[in-house]
Amino acid sequence: MFNLQRHHLLDKLLKIKYNIRYMGNKKGLIWYCVLFYDTEKTEIIKTLKCNTIKELSYYLGLEPQTIRNYYHKNIKARGVLQYCNITQNLKI
Repeated sequence: MFNLQRHHLLDKLLKIKYNIRYMGNKKGLIWYCVLFYDTEKTEIIKTLKCNTIKELSYYLGLEPQTIRNYYHKNIKARGVLQYCNITQNLKI
């Protein structure tokens, strides 16, 4: 009985790992967020490399929908987004 439960839990864990690894980023895109020191965006502090917008939203403390809307220029930069550029192709 114990081995069957253990096998079932291992199977669930493998499915979760598969979903995170392969389903989280379906197109194989890499998201880059370049953080700047000021709103004029002259001095780079750090560049974040993320696999998904959800991961990027965790780092910035925003909802994924807000980041998507900002990336597609549906909303103006506000809060932390004033200090960053989000792109899929890093051009420095």
